[in-house]
Amino acid sequence: MVAKSFVPLRNKPLSVTSRWHSPLFVQVAEVTACVHKLPVRLYEGPEQQASTDHTSCSICCEDYSEGDAMRVLPCKHQFHIECVDRWFLTSTDYTRPPACPLCNQALPVA
Repeated sequence: MVAKSFVPLRNKPLSVTSRWHSPLFVQVAEVTACVHKLPVRLYEGPEQQASTDHTSCSICCEDYSEGDAMRVLPCKHQFHIECVDRWFLTSTDYTRPPACPLCNQALPVA
């Protein structure tokens, strides 16, 4: 039985593009940077909120408690910071800009 010749991998040319430069990775990085630029505020309690503000997060359906960190979107909707960050990173198909979970207004991706 004759053994086939072995060609070591180091003789093969490496690809110029790596997974860190793939279009999907760049889009995830852009969405992450966009989300982290949005303002954050602390929930102060229902009596100090405007009458139009919601008292619960529309993503996790839990009531806000005093001192909760909330991310405010350009459309003025607000959510728990953990909920909306996870929403943007897992619910985006990256073929269009990320959008508000309630009104679908697109976020400005720079």
